[in-house]
Amino acid sequence: MGRIFETHKSLPSREENHFLPPVVSFEDFVERKTVQQQLAFTEFTGDLAKSPSDSRSYRLIRLHNGLVAMLVHDEEESKACASLDVNVGSLADPFELQGLAHFCEHLLFMGTKKYPEENEYNAYLSAHGGYSNAFTDLEDTCYYFEVTYDALEGALDRFSQFFIDPLFTADCTDREVRAVDSEHKKNIQNDMWRKYQLEKELSSPQHPFSMFATGSQDTLSGAAQRLGVDLRERLLDFHAKYYSADIMRLVVVGRDSLDQLTEWVVSRFSDIRSKGMTKPLFKGHPLTAREMGTLIRMQSIREKRSLDLIFAMPDMKPYYGTKPTHYLGSLLGHEGRGSILSLLRKRGWATSLVAGRSPTSAEGFDMFKVSVSLTESGLDHYQDVIRAIFAYIQLLQAQPPQKWFHEELRRIGEIEYRFMEKFDAVTLASKLANAMQNRYLPPSRILSDEMVVDEFNRELIEWVQGFLTPDNVRIMLAARELHVEFDRTEPHYGIKYRVDPIPDQLKQDIRGKLAYDELQLPEPNCFIPDNLEVKYSKNKDQVPAEAPTLLKLTEGLELWFKPDDRFFLPRGNVRLLLETPRAYESPLNSVFNQLFVMIIKDSLTEITYDAEIAGLWFEIRSTVEGILVHIDGFNDKLMRLLKILVETLRTFQVDTTQFDVYSQEVKKKLDNARHAEPHSHVQTNTGFMNQAVMWRYMDKLAAFELVTQERLQLFINTLFDQTRLQMLVLGNFDEQEALDASDMVKKLLNSQPLPEYARRVSRVTLHDPGVFVHHARMPEEGNVNSCVDLSVFTGLLADRRNRVLLDLVSLIMKEPFFDQLRTKEQLGYITYSTERKYMGGFMSLCLLVQSESNPSYVRMRIERFIRGFRQRLVDMSESSFSGYVNSLRVNWEERIKNMFEESGRLWRDINVGFYEFDRIPTDISTLMQLTQSDVIAFWDKFVNRDTASEYMSLAATIWSTKITQPTEAQLEQYPDCVIALYGCLEHDGATGLSYEDVSCFVHKELPNTSTGDSTGKIEEEALELLLAKYLAKVNKEDDKVTKALAKIRDAASYSKRPRMSITLTPIEKELCGLLVKVTDYIQQLDPKQPHLTLRIAGGWVRDKLLGKESHDLDIAVDHMSGYDLAQHVNCYLQTHEQQTSHIAKISSNPERSKHLETATVRVLGQLIDFVHLRSEAYEETSRIPIVKFGTPQEDALRRDITINALFFNIHSQSIEDFTNQGLDDLRQGVVRTPMDPVQTFRDDPLRVLRVLRFASRFGFVIDEETKRALGLDEVKRDLDAKISRERVGIEVEKMATGPDPLMSIRLILQNGLYANVFRAPSYVQNAGPFDDAGGVTQRVLQVLENDKILQPLPSSLAVTPETRRMLILAAFMYPFSQAQVVDLKRKQAAGAQVVRDALKLATADGDNVSALHTKASRFASLAHGKPQSVARNELGQAIRDAGARWVPVLLFAAAKDLHEGKEMEEVERVYGELVQVIVKQELQEAFREKHIINGKEAAELLGYRPGPMIKQVLDAIMDWQLAHPQGTAEECRRFILETFKAQ
Repeated sequence: MGRIFETHKSLPSREENHFLPPVVSFEDFVERKTVQQQLAFTEFTGDLAKSPSDSRSYRLIRLHNGLVAMLVHDEEESKACASLDVNVGSLADPFELQGLAHFCEHLLFMGTKKYPEENEYNAYLSAHGGYSNAFTDLEDTCYYFEVTYDALEGALDRFSQFFIDPLFTADCTDREVRAVDSEHKKNIQNDMWRKYQLEKELSSPQHPFSMFATGSQDTLSGAAQRLGVDLRERLLDFHAKYYSADIMRLVVVGRDSLDQLTEWVVSRFSDIRSKGMTKPLFKGHPLTAREMGTLIRMQSIREKRSLDLIFAMPDMKPYYGTKPTHYLGSLLGHEGRGSILSLLRKRGWATSLVAGRSPTSAEGFDMFKVSVSLTESGLDHYQDVIRAIFAYIQLLQAQPPQKWFHEELRRIGEIEYRFMEKFDAVTLASKLANAMQNRYLPPSRILSDEMVVDEFNRELIEWVQGFLTPDNVRIMLAARELHVEFDRTEPHYGIKYRVDPIPDQLKQDIRGKLAYDELQLPEPNCFIPDNLEVKYSKNKDQVPAEAPTLLKLTEGLELWFKPDDRFFLPRGNVRLLLETPRAYESPLNSVFNQLFVMIIKDSLTEITYDAEIAGLWFEIRSTVEGILVHIDGFNDKLMRLLKILVETLRTFQVDTTQFDVYSQEVKKKLDNARHAEPHSHVQTNTGFMNQAVMWRYMDKLAAFELVTQERLQLFINTLFDQTRLQMLVLGNFDEQEALDASDMVKKLLNSQPLPEYARRVSRVTLHDPGVFVHHARMPEEGNVNSCVDLSVFTGLLADRRNRVLLDLVSLIMKEPFFDQLRTKEQLGYITYSTERKYMGGFMSLCLLVQSESNPSYVRMRIERFIRGFRQRLVDMSESSFSGYVNSLRVNWEERIKNMFEESGRLWRDINVGFYEFDRIPTDISTLMQLTQSDVIAFWDKFVNRDTASEYMSLAATIWSTKITQPTEAQLEQYPDCVIALYGCLEHDGATGLSYEDVSCFVHKELPNTSTGDSTGKIEEEALELLLAKYLAKVNKEDDKVTKALAKIRDAASYSKRPRMSITLTPIEKELCGLLVKVTDYIQQLDPKQPHLTLRIAGGWVRDKLLGKESHDLDIAVDHMSGYDLAQHVNCYLQTHEQQTSHIAKISSNPERSKHLETATVRVLGQLIDFVHLRSEAYEETSRIPIVKFGTPQEDALRRDITINALFFNIHSQSIEDFTNQGLDDLRQGVVRTPMDPVQTFRDDPLRVLRVLRFASRFGFVIDEETKRALGLDEVKRDLDAKISRERVGIEVEKMATGPDPLMSIRLILQNGLYANVFRAPSYVQNAGPFDDAGGVTQRVLQVLENDKILQPLPSSLAVTPETRRMLILAAFMYPFSQAQVVDLKRKQAAGAQVVRDALKLATADGDNVSALHTKASRFASLAHGKPQSVARNELGQAIRDAGARWVPVLLFAAAKDLHEGKEMEEVERVYGELVQVIVKQELQEAFREKHIINGKEAAELLGYRPGPMIKQVLDAIMDWQLAHPQGTAEECRRFILETFKAQ
């Protein structure tokens, strides 16, 4: 039963909290009607208080369904967008289906009633230069899109329908579950996600914050399956319950007028249903007293050490005016002199500190977090770091809140908002939509809330500050190497962690008085700008210049300048490249350069932090050319900051502490590079193969041992001896200021100019035509994903026309590629296509997929997409082509939004040396001249392998360690289709195959593959034939994949057996020769009789054809009974003086499937059954046939399946197939009935079970017609009515002991026969989900294959066939493990009752099943506790309770753990440890141990009469002797007297 979280019925009141502002009302909204359709809405008429520098126009409206929308008109915007925020998120997930809100976000966009095609929305956006995305947060789900300005109406119409009539199509459900699961798996190795999940996991279980928000296959479809509910139905319920217009906030940004935007919004979104305020508000806080005061230590993936102090707080969103957490975060997170970070850096304990309101907050609760990045020394001194933080908190709390500091924050926010720069429309829309969800935020503050700070409220700040106490903190410490024993594992990410109380001494210290002389409040900020005058005024007719001016060009300086003729703000932007070839001339120098930059930034922090707070931003970055300095912000004191940066660079002396700290930081970053995502690794490999010089992380690590402080200082001292300065000055400056700045830099550097010939020029590698594939292994073992990055080269970057064509093709391909490989084929969450351009070199079309599937298969799917895409280009309509051209044009025409963006565009052209400042208008001119034929010609010239004369592609693949990577020899030996097919089958669990097995099949079915067809069409055919899973979007249990596996299994033995011929053993040859002579002998006795023809029938023929030995000889005879033939055989043997044997006559017994009398006799030492060919007819009410003598064909057609109906004619030594299907079915691995399957099954329903058993026995597929018949209700009714439970039990027994019990139970489940086979008596009720039988059987087999769990046990307790049978039978019966027996007279558990009554198996089988079902949980508890600390008597009693079955009980407990989602690694460890303890304590035979004092002696000792009390005494005796293995009988007597005499 899932947890139910308590919710509020109403909002907190101001009487409860006098700090609360009023909730926003809609009193200032007045009734309006749209201009065109006269549709009603209300509009806010107050002042929205937009920034004076904001050129956009805003309108806030409310529709009559409760939806509130902000409309934004921007006449300069070439893109339009919309963002809709639904005020419900993962907190609303039902406990039993965690991740449902996120799943809803995924599935919502899969078609609507008006637009049912699932990719219609994304196809429309893509065709108009747009895209869409969404995210799910704790209390919000935000959906947004961007599109060209002229396509907004159509996009809004499609977008709105998702909230009116979404389809949630059933066939998309499973696929999107896999997408959610893929997204989760992408995050498993990400420390940020891991830490976030652990915070949630260890929060109050009474609050929904504690749930797993992302969702996975297990928590969604797996949970639904376990609950027996329909996931889609629950999703529909979720959407119907929460998705109400009243909790939706919409923002639309476009070039159209506000009236037009209003018209579209009111007409499109008014039909969203209003259901009231459906957002749930949960009571309580995720962090209660139970969670506080704890120290959580977790193991990280990367070499990263972090410390987080988390304080519980009430909801801070209402206090938008004072922003108390912003005030506190600015002080605690200050980086200047006297700050916490300054102290920690000087002691070498930390590299960064951030403080403020945690993003993991929602309405009703908040958290304040102080996060510290620790050094190695800091990890050792983490308690001292905590002391320093609390010392600063005490410093703040010892004096009133500082009004002057709050005033500084207010002043900075006011300046920032007044001269606010424009940012992109999507960011604006998403931020505003989220801000509008704050029910306390008035309309006048929506636009300015992020920047503006209002009144100083001392009382409020003191109240909030009061939550920063030692009793209200939870501490989280994360590192890869923590020298503690982790005793817990988080279930979704596998995080190892432990939780302890905060150490006593530390707790005592932070509660006491702490003081550090270095800590003090910050000084006033000297970088707040004073002069905000704008030098240039806006001229109405003035057009901004496209190019900057080259002010100076000398051997050592290239100075560009551009005044602000676009934004007219008191801002500036300076980029300075200090070009020096030493920076990247070797891996070691590259490390030195990186280390130098890190130390410089650390040294500058105390000086520059105030500048950053005051609106100045800077970056110092190591590059392949040297060092880049970049500054942006208010121009008043920008050059002052530039001087500080350059001066520090030139005169820097390395401090020992800094070197120790940051050399380890650089080493840590390089070490962490191996933990990057596969798509990052594969792109690094692609870059390495395409660039002449590139130092990878492993190159730098190899050189790292040469890094010393002395060598670093020498590197710094000589780095700037020769430099070339490349500089761009942009903004509110004049030419003289730009020249002065360059002179200042030159003077400070005091370096010689770098000669032109000494410059480092980027060079790329030009490859010869061909198809190149690079294979690499993921350096990190935990990631399940692999990746393929396929580049098709498309000419040189200098070719402008081809460059434009590549951009256009890339745009056209983007959505179809994503739709096919991500949405339809579900290959991987990260899937995209793009263009790649190497400066000064070539271009390529890039297609990337990160996937759990093997890279060879993924690469073939990418290549298949490319092969089919040409036809899409040919079939594209003229209007679609024009739409793509227009979208690309609009993308390029997009206006520059801010100075930072303009600087980046100019710098790109300057830095690469192309100086194409007119690139955009020129490229647009080229674009508008292109035709659809030009695109096809481009495709044929470069991308089409059939026509490109110099086709060149490079596929960089990286293989997860979780899958088998082919060796170099295997890659050379086998074609792509074999490698890909092998990997796919491995991924789907088909173990035991080799590359040779797969190759054998492929070459047999598609002989041309051995030639290595260059076009890949043969490979494609092979995969499409066998891997229907990927193309038909079915799961791995599907019949098509089963058929594929059957064919492969058949192929695995194909080369090892003759083709449909039988080779007789010597004894078989002698026997057949004898029988032929017997038939001649009979003919001689009565020449008038027809000559007898003898045939070996049934299973022997089948097994011999499959290459298996068989001793089950059935001789079928025509024209004579089997008993008569046996007599003639004995007569012939007597005549020839050979040994005869007794003939056993077996009368007919239809109930045991014996329909005609047979004779059994031993001939030449072989036991043979003689039986007459027969025909059978059935009456409707009985499975007992009317049997007559028949022909070979009649005998073949009456058999259960075709492969059992083959004959071997001993006269002609040939195989006879009278069904005309048996041999083909045997070749193809198919099980089918010789005649109509419905009639076959209704005649004898036992054949239903035999079909399933033989299919699983040989790994064959059941043909479609037979499969349909298996599912018919009338067939199931006949199975119930006509077949005795004993016969059913025999078949189940054979399945359980057969070669593939998992396939057996899966076939029973897939065909809906579980309830018929395991027919529970009426007194057994409330069985669990039947599918659990398959899941647990799979896990049982996995446990049985694991040889490590039971490794310490002696051979006497090893797994036997009976152990295996017991476990599999218990797994088959698992759905009854929690069922109830409502008949009080029946004492056995439900599983035992079903074994006894439904299968009629032995009583011992029922006892075994009952024991495994009921006693496994005790062993699970022992395994997941600490086995080493469990008392010996407790372990011994558990073993005695299970008895001789204790080993299978333990294994069954392990299988249940796997079924419930635990990883094999963990299960193997905990149960292995438990077995080790059992062996170490010598308890493995505890179930045999005799009482040291028997019952009679105990009764005499205590003076008790025989009765129930004696059993208690004996139990106590056994418990004592288990606890005291060396104890004597005398000691035990004393124990008895002491224990029981007192009673």
